[in-house]
Amino acid sequence: MFVKLQKAGGGVLHMGCTHGVVFYQSPLWWKESARDHGDALLSFKYPPTVFISDIAGRVARQVNNRTQQMFFQPHDGRVCAPTEDNIREATTGNLKINPVWVQNLRQKSKGPVENTKTDRFSTAHPETGTPERYSLYDRFHEKNQKRPEERLRSLKLLPDLASLLNSAVAEQINRELSSIRYSLCQMKDTYYMFSLRLYFHLHNEQLNNTFLNQVQKHSLELVHIGLHGKLLLAKAEPSQRPPENQVRVQECTVTSD
Repeated sequence: MFVKLQKAGGGVLHMGCTHGVVFYQSPLWWKESARDHGDALLSFKYPPTVFISDIAGRVARQVNNRTQQMFFQPHDGRVCAPTEDNIREATTGNLKINPVWVQNLRQKSKGPVENTKTDRFSTAHPETGTPERYSLYDRFHEKNQKRPEERLRSLKLLPDLASLLNSAVAEQINRELSSIRYSLCQMKDTYYMFSLRLYFHLHNEQLNNTFLNQVQKHSLELVHIGLHGKLLLAKAEPSQRPPENQVRVQECTVTSD
């Protein structure tokens, strides 16, 4: 299929949370570029606070140029200002930053976030409670950067956040897709896009059902979907079973979540 397009590379761009649930997918008819990532990020009603990819620097520059330098802020999506002292501390491994919003993620209950700003890119994320956005490298590509300031896009600089995230989840999904790569490449574009959508749907259903079964084994409470698609529990009688239309779970967090 890709040979017809001037022998250009292609594939699929997918984004998901740290649990592996895919909430965005788009077929690529040309070689992957930062613009494809930008189109995805700008399509979200609530853009993720942390975006992890293998081209984090290019994505930050491309999206900021399209939004008048308002999307990845502060510090152009880096964890701190690109000063000589910060770069030197990051190179030696002595720089550790723990934002307040990361600590709030560990709390079981959080109050509602009040957004007083009308600008779309300046409003706080409903889950993290911060308007900050970061573009960071995954652990497989952070060592390949030659520009000194790109060292400040390492997830290791945020130890509390790194303990909550699995930055290799996208590579794991790519490994799953490699098993059906030959079949996908033989399909016409219509069947190709439908097969990808069906694959990710079944992939998400399997993860959700596995998590739901674990919850139901240790709880006698009603399971239902609350605000932002999160799974919520409500107290129920021991003999009462949750209705069929209330047992579907969709996990969506920041990243990449």
